[in-house]
Amino acid sequence: MEYYGIKIIGSKKFVNQTTKAIDLIKNESKLDFNKIIKYLKIIKQSKSSGMVLDKAQYNVGNKTAYYSVEWYAGTIIHDTYHYYLHKVKKVKWIPKNFEKHEKLCVEEQIRFLKKIKVEKQVIKHCKEMIKSKYWLKEKRDW
Repeated sequence: MEYYGIKIIGSKKFVNQTTKAIDLIKNESKLDFNKIIKYLKIIKQSKSSGMVLDKAQYNVGNKTAYYSVEWYAGTIIHDTYHYYLHKVKKVKWIPKNFEKHEKLCVEEQIRFLKKIKVEKQVIKHCKEMIKSKYWLKEKRDW
């Protein structure tokens, strides 16, 4: 299915959750919505979440997709920002830039989550994510 020019690949339930997350972004932040429809080409249901930079494809694990629509929307913004940094700003996704990339993407995610007034514990979790260096973990199930 295609939604605002983004190809969504997955189960009917996944497509429904993804369109809800995109609609939330569209209704709450025109800036973020315009960025995702410009830079994100595919959102695909997957075993774990992460951006495939060469394809402008966001692979999404079930824990990410179904935790909440708000969380999922924030992760779409986060991972689209990875693409933006890598391809547009030329801050390449290479080991020496991993932490910088993640900090900037988490900041974008937090900015959006604050705008939509999520619970404080969600913001706190985002802030603590950087300390965990989650991007270095081999096994990811989110």
